Amino acid sequence: MTAQNDAFAALRYRDFSIVTINQFCLTLAILIQEIIVAYSLYQITRDPLTLGFIGLAEAIPFITLSLWGGYFADKLNKQTIMKICLFFSIPLPLVLWALFHLHGLEKIGISTLSWGIYAVIFALGTIRGFYNPSATSLKPFLIPRELYANGAT
Repeated sequence: MTAQNDAFAALRYRDFSIVTINQFCLTLAILIQEIIVAYSLYQITRDPLTLGFIGLAEAIPFITLSLWGGYFADKLNKQTIMKICLFFSIPLPLVLWALFHLHGLEKIGISTLSWGIYAVIFALGTIRGFYNPSATSLKPFLIPRELYANGAT
């Protein structure tokens, strides 16, 4: 089977597969986390506006910083940017857990809980604004030129 007919030709390269799977898993984990956080916060507040604020808290930094993320991905080491982003994204779910736990113990109010969650989601959006351009721009260096089209789809 030729490379033009093989839908998985680019995935046969180990490094490309690892970066692609890593990017997929990170995106999936963030989406699952946001759904759980949105559902939990809605159960507490019963305010549909909080769902919109969660979406905005993630989308605004992600969209606005993606241009800067692409600039830094071109100027700096892409792998270093990805490592830094993953390093800072690991403790954020623990912060979310702590916020919900403190609210359950009645140590913080709904307002503090909401703003804390918006801040954590904003931080995740900021991280994604730098991680995604770095991961995406790294992929062409991991496969041969004739597989660029295959690797992009």
